[in-house]
Amino acid sequence: MIRRDTDYARGNWGKSLEKKFCLLIFYAPPAKLWMMKKKSIYQYTVFVESCEEGGYFADCPSLPGCHVQGETLEGTLKEMESAIGAYLEDIRNQGETIPKPRQVAIASIGVSV
Repeated sequence: MIRRDTDYARGNWGKSLEKKFCLLIFYAPPAKLWMMKKKSIYQYTVFVESCEEGGYFADCPSLPGCHVQGETLEGTLKEMESAIGAYLEDIRNQGETIPKPRQVAIASIGVSV
């Protein structure tokens, strides 16, 4: 059975849970479709160091002040991903442009003392 938009607004979705579930999945009001935001993927370099007291410290040089500390490498990277996401979301909400990732290099330099 096909229902009109007014039936959804009134909550007349049918009597069985199965009908409710199916109707909810396939129903998308046309007015809401233009409001969906397009998501972009940003790739940032992150430096991770082990700490003397244990655990790890991660820093993103392209995003000043964006750093985390964790007990395990995996946990630290997961926290860093969340921190970067929150950082970028805050920047976007303030109407600022999201910074492009800086090109960074890691080098090993030998020094004799």
